[in-house]
Amino acid sequence: MQQPPFTYPRWLYPELRALSLECHDMPLDRYVMGCPPRGFSEFNVLGAYAHFAHPAAFFWYDTDGGAVPRLCRWYWSRGGLGGDLRRELDAIVSETWG
Repeated sequence: MQQPPFTYPRWLYPELRALSLECHDMPLDRYVMGCPPRGFSEFNVLGAYAHFAHPAAFFWYDTDGGAVPRLCRWYWSRGGLGGDLRRELDAIVSETWG
């Protein structure tokens, strides 16, 4: 997982749920709930499954060759809204909407 946005087609989700039944003999929700806190990343799992089972259905960036285009910014939601972050977000809004 490099950076958002992460988008996956709807058809991938039931395949992943079926894979959980096949590999873990349990529904995916039960498997996830049995993981330790922060022990399961749905976006990493979806990406890994997509890369393994359907590589031609997606566009993949080779991150060994350098930087990946930064399509959006993301922040830790529990980090609060300190002065530096507030100024950064205000600047983004001003650039975007004047």
